[in-house]
Amino acid sequence: MFLVDCHGDEYQIMRIDEQLRRCFHAGEHDPFVQAVLHTVPNQAAERGIYTMSSLEARFNNVYKQCRKSPAYPENGGVVSNSVAWVKHKLASTPKPKVIPACEFENPEGMSEAELLEQAKYFMDKKCVHEAVRCMVQLSGEMRLKAQEWIEEARLVLETRQAAEVLMAYANSKGMGTIF
Repeated sequence: MFLVDCHGDEYQIMRIDEQLRRCFHAGEHDPFVQAVLHTVPNQAAERGIYTMSSLEARFNNVYKQCRKSPAYPENGGVVSNSVAWVKHKLASTPKPKVIPACEFENPEGMSEAELLEQAKYFMDKKCVHEAVRCMVQLSGEMRLKAQEWIEEARLVLETRQAAEVLMAYANSKGMGTIF
């Protein structure tokens, strides 16, 4: 299944409704399984979630759009927005240096450009969670451009987390029968 975004780009969606139905059926008498399955977002259950390759492709489109955007100040007026636009057009600043994953602690206090480059670094490393941590710190026009991707990434992360919990629980139940 494919989903078309507001820019006309197509992204692949992975349906999970059948897998959820099977899990609900298999764990119908287990309150823990039922509780975990109820944490899966409704949108993910009904529509599905982006495949990892689609999430990466969409991130790359958002990244390119954000790189082209001037950092308009929040609640800025016409004059401050005009100054930001002129600065953006005249500036030839190099890409900010990224922090390696093992040293990265907190995205707070980073500039918009640094947050964007750090998120790109994490997506290149397939670390969606850390990329989302950086992207939610964006503000103004960049945040507006990134908002849909952030929501889709959260759906993927929340669904993946529920699946990992269920797999760990199933493994522990299986190990319990061995000993």
